[in-house]
Amino acid sequence: MASEDETTTVDDDLDVVGGDDAVLDGPEDGEPQREPAPAAPRRALDGRTLAICALVALIAAVAAGLVTRAVTNGDDDGPESAATLTRAEEVPDVVLPRLGSDEELRLSDYRGQPLVVNFWGSWCEPCVDEMPAFQRVHQSLGDQVAFLGVNVNDSVGNALRMVEQTGVNYDLARDVDGALGRALDITTFPTTVLVLPDGTIVETVYREMSAERLCEKVNQSLLNQALEECG
Repeated sequence: MASEDETTTVDDDLDVVGGDDAVLDGPEDGEPQREPAPAAPRRALDGRTLAICALVALIAAVAAGLVTRAVTNGDDDGPESAATLTRAEEVPDVVLPRLGSDEELRLSDYRGQPLVVNFWGSWCEPCVDEMPAFQRVHQSLGDQVAFLGVNVNDSVGNALRMVEQTGVNYDLARDVDGALGRALDITTFPTTVLVLPDGTIVETVYREMSAERLCEKVNQSLLNQALEECG
């Protein structure tokens, strides 16, 4: 049985826990207790709203893609941008120094005859491989078609050693500042340009060619299938 002191201590504790503070936290006497307001229900998106959201997202994606393409293509670079350049329709009448000499030649000197212009360099392995084939075709065709080899991005010494190695004896020149290559949109090597007697470019081949393939191209594009023997 608890003593009187213990009973008093328990009563004091009860007064602290369940006394006046507990009454102040609740509603006053006689005031009806209010129920908490229910949470507003979430409104589900209908099909039309979802479709509009998807359309807006698609339009934004397309617009972002167009901006990216404009930046990548350099549309803001001005008139010198590669996006505004067009390939020349005919060989420009430029002056080129002959390889290994102080002489110069003009491309207009070849007007009146079909012309094969081959861009090459001693550093280009496919160029080295195809030049003997070009020499054979040149010897086979004689005066029917003119040949011009244009050396690019090369030293004179290396270029001359390659000429000696391959035995080429048709006209050779150097595109020192790259002006002719830019005018003809030459970006890979070897590249061969086939030119009609009036200077019109009829075909450009961006790869190595065998003697047989070169003969086919010349016969088809420059000689109107009149060629009987070649290479």
